[in-house]
Amino acid sequence: ISVSKSKLAPNWLMKIENGFLQIPEINKNEIRTQDQASFFVPNGALYIYKKETILSATHYAFGEKGLPWILESPWDMDIDIESDFKIAEAIANGFDLNS
Repeated sequence: ISVSKSKLAPNWLMKIENGFLQIPEINKNEIRTQDQASFFVPNGALYIYKKETILSATHYAFGEKGLPWILESPWDMDIDIESDFKIAEAIANGFDLNS
C-alpha cells in the first residue's frame, strides 16, 4: 500500500465539541513533535492485495503485515479537485513550483 509521511503527528489532532476545539485526552502528552516517531497515511496511489486479505479484513484491508511503499513529495499528491490536477500536471511537465 502506498503511503505518505503525515504532516501532523496524532497529538496535533483535535475535535470539536459544543462548537469549541478540544484536545482529546489521548493527545495531552508532553513529547515534543521532534522526538516523536514518524507516522504515515495511505495516499491511494497503489494498493496490492491478496483476495483472502480483503475478504478476511475486519477493519483495514491491508491486514497485519501490510508493506509500505513510501511516496515522497511531490509524487504523493492527492488529486481530488481540478486545481489539484492542474498542479500535478505542472509538476509532470517539469514546471518548478519552488522558483
